Formats: sequence, structure tokens, C-alpha cells
Amino acid sequence: MAGKNNKINRININEFIDYAIIARLKKIINKKRFLHSLSVAKISILLAEKFKVNLKKAAIAGLLHDCAKTMPHNLAKKYLKILKADDLKKENSAIWLPYIGYLYANDIFKIKNKEILNAIKYHTVGHKKMQKLAKIIYVADYFAHDRKFISNKILVNFLKKNISLDKLVLFVLKEKIYYLLRKQRKIHIEAIKLYNSLL
Repeated sequence: MAGKNNKINRININEFIDYAIIARLKKIINKKRFLHSLSVAKISILLAEKFKVNLKKAAIAGLLHDCAKTMPHNLAKKYLKILKADDLKKENSAIWLPYIGYLYANDIFKIKNKEILNAIKYHTVGHKKMQKLAKIIYVADYFAHDRKFISNKILVNFLKKNISLDKLVLFVLKEKIYYLLRKQRKIHIEAIKLYNSLL
């Protein structure tokens, strides 16, 4: 099971995010998903500090990255219609929910900042034109405390070695691709484009 790092645990999320956002998110997603999101937010802050990205933006994007994850099916269908992306609708929910999260964070949490919204949108599959904030959320989501397949101690060790953000993204992306290959599942075209852009 993923380990808990004291440096990450000591981060006080309330210093970076308005409590109204935290309270609203608690009402929208279940406890398990909220704890995961809290972990991602804290790791995002750690990474943002390391790679010189706005800490508040990182905290908000990390906390809200899965805001649409437990959305009722009928509501998700309404947002899918708004997306008007037929190719996306053919994918499973793990692929299109982050795109709905982009819209949902705007509607419900009144997030207007494009960096934050794009970080939410791209945190699962990735995108070759991701900005630094989006890359941070992409990495932080993979190393969250509740992940059973990897310890966030590995992330801390990476940071001690001064590994670049792109190298971290590439590590996470490779791990995701290996998993999909083992399970004989489709690899999204955007993930392939991202991989090629990082070589």
C-alpha cells in the first residue's frame, strides 16, 4: 500500500483553498474520493513548490481534479451533450469524466482559470501541450496516498534527485502504458502523443 510521507501530511490545505470550495466538494463526492482528492492537492502543492508553479492554483486543481467522478449518470449525460465530442463519448467513463470535470468545476465551483481547468481535463490521459500545472496534477494523481500500486516515497526520492517535471510525467505515463499493455486495453491517442513529445 502507498506510504504516507510526513512532509506531505504536514501541508495544511486550508492555507491555499477557500473553505467554501472544500465544503462544497465534500457534499458532491463520497468520502473515499474526497480523501483521495485531498491527497492529490497536498502532493500538488509539494510539486508546485519544487517546480515554481502557483501553489494556490495547484491546490485547487488537485482538490477538484475528480469533482465529477461520482456524478449521477443522468447529469453526466447532460454534460456529455454539452461537450459535443462524439469520439470522446465512445470512450469509457474514466476517459471522459475529466473533460466533464472541466465543465463542472467551472459551473459549480466558479473556476475560470484556464490553467486549472485544463489540469482537471488532462489529469487522466494527459496531453502533449500540457502546461506545468497540468503536468503536476497528472503526476500527483498517480502518487496519491490511496494508490495501492505505488508508494509516494518513490516520488519524494525522485524529488531529492532533482529529476525534471517532464521526467516525472514520463515515468508516470510509462507505468500507465505498461498497465494497459498487461491488461490488453486500448491506449488513448493523446497518451501516445504525449509519450512521443517527451522523448
